[in-house]
Amino acid sequence: MARKSHNSGEAAMENTEMSETTETTPAAASGYQIIKIAGRPFSIRAPYSAEALRAMDDEHLSIMANALNSLRGENVRNNVAAVMKSLAEKEDRQMTEDEVAAYDASYDIGNRRTRSGALQYDPIGKEERRLAQNIVDAKLREHATSRGLSFKEFRAAMDKDTYQAYITKAVDTGKFRALAERNIAERSAEAEIELDFAA
Repeated sequence: MARKSHNSGEAAMENTEMSETTETTPAAASGYQIIKIAGRPFSIRAPYSAEALRAMDDEHLSIMANALNSLRGENVRNNVAAVMKSLAEKEDRQMTEDEVAAYDASYDIGNRRTRSGALQYDPIGKEERRLAQNIVDAKLREHATSRGLSFKEFRAAMDKDTYQAYITKAVDTGKFRALAERNIAERSAEAEIELDFAA
């Protein structure tokens, strides 16, 4: 699995592609592989090889391409759904279209690094959204106070999708990007500083 750069969501990505883990063994080279079902190992055929694919006609290649695209789509859906659930629980938000598109662009069904579903977040984008959320909360707090309500009461009554839409609208203005980039750069610089304190 890829290095964790953000706690939210990435921990939820393990073992989401299939309900049962498939373990390919050296026997797969001779046409068989071992899979686990309910914790028990079973030997099944592994009929597809590079040679077999090269020997296929266009019709069968098209069938295989459709099957792979379907599998890829299901894997991406499962991985993103797991992150969506984690984000909803921990950060009260959903992934943006840009985040889903970025993961889709990086996902390679044959690459073990992406096959595990390690979703790569854009740290600048996340910081940009955090800054925008602070402003949205401040505006909502002012509005709630003007109506004689506490921010907590006003926020609890608001639909989650509406709240996230306000944040997305604020991000889309582009006014937080420069500050987000500067904040992330400063954090990176701080992380690189090594100090040897005397005992």
